[in-house]
Amino acid sequence: MAAGSGNDGRGGVHAQKVCGFFLQHKGRPCRMLVKAGRRYCGQHLVEENSQETTGQHKRIPCPLDPKHSCFEHRLEHHLTICNARVVMDLPHLRPNCNLRVCGDDVPSKVPLSSLPDEVLLAFISKLERIHAGNALLQTPLTLSESRFFVWMR
Repeated sequence: MAAGSGNDGRGGVHAQKVCGFFLQHKGRPCRMLVKAGRRYCGQHLVEENSQETTGQHKRIPCPLDPKHSCFEHRLEHHLTICNARVVMDLPHLRPNCNLRVCGDDVPSKVPLSSLPDEVLLAFISKLERIHAGNALLQTPLTLSESRFFVWMR
């Protein structure tokens, strides 16, 4: 084993090159590598900056996604390239659209046999109108037997 290779002989890395942040929920220290002269990895530099902020750039949690951090002086640039921004800008995304309002009653499941005939017939006619208007349902998909048996093998 070469001296200074960074390995301790068991495939691990020297303790001074590993992040010193302790992960409470996992019950172990962070195993990410750190830059030379640093105590924490890039993810946990926020912890280092909260303790000592002299002469170095401060890291802050990302305002779009607090799961990661960015440099405070580069925040404007980070907001233009952050992956969380892409999710926020989607036109079809409506946050909490499936969330029930506290006052909403949960509809109970009703068996079809208990519905009145008028309601059931109206439901069936509505389904038939939807089916007739959908072009994808009009053309049946065909699969020749020879292709099917080749696919099954």
